[in-house]
Amino acid sequence: MTRTPTIDRKTTRFLIFIILVALFLYVSRYLPFSQEALRTRLEQVPPALAGIVFIALYVGVTFFIWLGPKDVFRITAAYIAGPWVSTVWVYIAEMINLVIFFNLSRKMGRGFVQDQLKGNWEKVDQAVTRTSDWWIFMIRMFTIIPLRFADIGFGLTGVKLRRYFVISAVATPIRIFVVQFFLSLGMDTITDPQKFAAYLNAHPGIMFGGFAYFATALVLMFVLKNKLRNT
Repeated sequence: MTRTPTIDRKTTRFLIFIILVALFLYVSRYLPFSQEALRTRLEQVPPALAGIVFIALYVGVTFFIWLGPKDVFRITAAYIAGPWVSTVWVYIAEMINLVIFFNLSRKMGRGFVQDQLKGNWEKVDQAVTRTSDWWIFMIRMFTIIPLRFADIGFGLTGVKLRRYFVISAVATPIRIFVVQFFLSLGMDTITDPQKFAAYLNAHPGIMFGGFAYFATALVLMFVLKNKLRNT
């Protein structure tokens, strides 16, 4: 009598994880999320509670919808609260997301990846785990990898959550503030090349700082790519 093959627990967890990721990406394409509806809801609550409502909605909605809503949330927050306060709102929400997605990846994906890729993954895993805090800081600070995918990626490695969280807590605010600052200028400004160029010409310090930030991110992207290739 032949024995029916069974799927081990690690494989089952990983398959559930992949199905969830695919489902979230699919839902992101077809489930509309209105910026006007979010703005109306935030304006209906007392100012002191707006941040709490924003963070709860940000974490809850963006857990299921990966593409689109984050932009809506960040644009709306910048419009309502300005760059500084909206940075705090988004920062808290993203740090909560970090814990959620890191643990989701660690518990449902790491074991399977280790078993399937074995030697090849072990080299990458060791390289990432032993990398300096500075590299993790740079990855989190600059827009090289989307935050969600960085959280999932590090969850698959041997990097400890506490280490990743502490470094991210220091690096992430700068990254978020850069985006929130430019969003606070208004979509009519940042989407109009002439208006945006006029603003930067009138504020050369901001123009230099923004250029330096994105240029550093671009250089770091190529350096990181070569480092992983040589691992």
